[in-house]
Amino acid sequence: MSQSDFSGVLEREQMGTGQNITFQVDDLMDKLKLLNYDRLLVRELKIKPPNRMYFAKSTNPGEQFFMFTSICAWLMRKLGHQFEQPQEFDDPSATIARIIKILQEMI
Repeated sequence: MSQSDFSGVLEREQMGTGQNITFQVDDLMDKLKLLNYDRLLVRELKIKPPNRMYFAKSTNPGEQFFMFTSICAWLMRKLGHQFEQPQEFDDPSATIARIIKILQEMI
């Protein structure tokens, strides 16, 4: 793919990004609600449930990363994989490496 082809694809993808992200976030939140994440995960970690735009803007990257990795860990445990709950001050690179390793095993 040439540079101009790549730029064209990127521009087309970015044009509809706002609306697509909204639909994807709503879809994700609906699926998490079906899994009772608010009752199981949020109460387990004693945190407030994230709103639907929680990850859209970088307001507190450390907290957002912890929430993301906690949701990943919880979903992996629901799938039957051993995944220890990440701690807020764990090394981000090590946590992501553990998530990627399990995802690769799932393929």
